[in-house]
Amino acid sequence: MNDITFVITAHCMKKDPTNSSHIIKTIQSFNLIKNFNNTKFIVSFDGSKFPDLEKQYETFKHDIRVFLSQHFDKSQYEMIYHYQNLNLVGHLRKTLSYVKTKYVFIIQQDLPFIQSFDLQSVLHDMEQHPQIKHIRFNDTRNKPIPGQNTSFDKIYNKFHIKTEHNNYISTGIFCDRNHISTIQHYNDVIMKECPDKPNRPWVYPCWGMEHFFCYKPMDDHDKFGIYIFGHYDMKPMIKHTRAGR
Repeated sequence: MNDITFVITAHCMKKDPTNSSHIIKTIQSFNLIKNFNNTKFIVSFDGSKFPDLEKQYETFKHDIRVFLSQHFDKSQYEMIYHYQNLNLVGHLRKTLSYVKTKYVFIIQQDLPFIQSFDLQSVLHDMEQHPQIKHIRFNDTRNKPIPGQNTSFDKIYNKFHIKTEHNNYISTGIFCDRNHISTIQHYNDVIMKECPDKPNRPWVYPCWGMEHFFCYKPMDDHDKFGIYIFGHYDMKPMIKHTRAGR
């Protein structure tokens, strides 16, 4: 069994709150991951911030329970329920206490994989190259996007790592798209940079970690060690299906 736990985060969506198709498609996309095998995964539900949608949110959870029971052995997955709305950071902070493996793979409910990769080879690369502390899988091509915060990124594509099976390029910008880190790095570095609650207004129902970091380029590459999976200008690895938008 791989020494990694997948954590899929879910929250109540104000628009179309019973629609479980996004998270189900994301879980189904694990079929694209070579050597996923019996890797354990956790589906973690944040508390709803919409009291009037509580019944719909329970339907959403029920549909996911049914799907998992029909397609996976119960020993492979765990469902965690938070009854207070914690936003993504607080939600993750509590959920990570359930992770007992060396590595954690954070996956959002509406970011299914669309390209294949070998999980074991990625974990092997992280073992062999300890400067890789965080690997992100992009939903855009691997190149800067004009007008976005990548224009502040002094480290983008500055460092390259090519292994037997994979390529990685450096970045100084944190993004909470699907990503792998050690649980130690997450707790000791990433979580210490993120407060649980937003420090400014945000229009979406889930306050993401990237929104704290978007104007804070991480120029200390030795500390943060953020890399993007794939070579420069590679096609997206995941797709943002925009649940609840």
